[in-house]
Amino acid sequence: PQDMRLVAYVSMYNPKDSSYNEILNTTQTPFLGGTITGIENTISQQIGGVDLYPNPANRYTQLDYEVTNNHSQVSIRISNSLGQSVKNIYSGTEEKGNYAFDINTSGLKNGIYFMTLSVNGISVNKKFMINR
Repeated sequence: PQDMRLVAYVSMYNPKDSSYNEILNTTQTPFLGGTITGIENTISQQIGGVDLYPNPANRYTQLDYEVTNNHSQVSIRISNSLGQSVKNIYSGTEEKGNYAFDINTSGLKNGIYFMTLSVNGISVNKKFMINR
């Protein structure tokens, strides 16, 4: 049998001090097969059902998501393809529930962008395009 190694690194962004904390580093872990579920489980404990539409967007896009815990710190921002933040949409505390944000994209140029939804330091990125 071949010696296989799983290479994965996952970090969690802490917006309070702009630091990244390692939550998974398997670069030295032998992988003998099976299914890895830890990453998805960590994300689903904070965020559920993230959807961004329409994509491509024209003058607006809508972000739908579920917060799975009460008193969650939530932030939403848009970054360009270089990773530069171009628009902060929301930052605040939310209770458990479903949320929807209509986001005006008319001030952004045509191109590829990333919507980042962070809940309690766990982030989900959605790639989208603006095409007018």
